[in-house]
Amino acid sequence: SVASALGINPYFVDEYFLAARNYPIQKVTSIISFLRDADVKSKGVGANQSQEDILKELLFKILH
Repeated sequence: SVASALGINPYFVDEYFLAARNYPIQKVTSIISFLRDADVKSKGVGANQSQEDILKELLFKILH
């Protein structure tokens, strides 16, 4: 019933539960926010950084 509610193959339900345990919604929303900030910076808004520095900062924020 969980698989039909999510619209996925029943084989993948365990993987969805594992992902939900490992990636709480607060962490996912903060990572999406980091991605948005990096996107804006890469377009030259609010930062004078190289693409490499923006990527390094993004990876640091996501991993820590």
